Amino acid sequence: MSAWIIASTLINSATLVCYSGAPNFPNPTRIFDFARRHQLTALGLSPSLIRGMMVGSQQIEPAELQLPNLQAFGSSGEPWTEQAWWWLFEEVGCRDIPIVNFTGGTEVAACFLSVSLLQGIKPLSVGSPCWGMDVDIWSTSGHVNPGAEGELVCKTPWPSMARTVWGDHQRFLDTYFDTWPDVWRHGDRASRDDDGFWTLHGRLRRRHEHCWQAPGACRGRGCRSFLSRSGAGGRRGRSPPNKRRVNRTIRGLNGSHRVKRNSSRDRRVHSCVSRLGPRESVHSVSRRGRC
Repeated sequence: MSAWIIASTLINSATLVCYSGAPNFPNPTRIFDFARRHQLTALGLSPSLIRGMMVGSQQIEPAELQLPNLQAFGSSGEPWTEQAWWWLFEEVGCRDIPIVNFTGGTEVAACFLSVSLLQGIKPLSVGSPCWGMDVDIWSTSGHVNPGAEGELVCKTPWPSMARTVWGDHQRFLDTYFDTWPDVWRHGDRASRDDDGFWTLHGRLRRRHEHCWQAPGACRGRGCRSFLSRSGAGGRRGRSPPNKRRVNRTIRGLNGSHRVKRNSSRDRRVHSCVSRLGPRESVHSVSRRGRC
């Protein structure tokens, strides 16, 4: 989401507005207050953030959700739930602000699928293939019929396609080309209806050795780092027991993200989000060997 906001802002000579801290602190509607105060015309949101806001939506006044200058919501990173999509569209967007949902990835550096206002929008859908993307839905038994779920693949290269993983080319090949040679296997479950609209349904399996730990519900500062990966389709794993014990013994620790490396000589990095202090703070601790 952030990469597309930055790129489109620069291309269109628009103004990019950034904020520091969590989107739901010190109040649950901070992100909407921010958008209204700065008269934003486009706002990027994650489905997890909206699901979190819905929990306390009964205490939110309708005036706190009004965005008179907004023209579009942007969304990426995970599938929507029907309840969250409609809540954003009806309660916040007043059935007038489109939700431009799209999917791609850091290693894709582009969009595989995206909503187009010229095509129209279906709830939860990620629209149709973007220009230059030869995407399809496959299964181990062959092509998937319309309406059935399969795996999102791209059959031909695209200009911004990643070429390797730094220092471990075999890992790159095993991750994206282990099932069908010369066909990019993205790891997302997808379906396509008779009208040509595509929908994502989450991850097939963990494709990367990333372990996520988010103890309990996030109610304070630092929520965004973990909410953005905690929904359906997020790459979420569990840290080994000793790592969880270490995380829970640190007072004020809201969550942590451990990046596992293949080699025993490589470093293991813990990124921790604290809920202490007046601002959101992120601390990275790197240790060699066992923690």
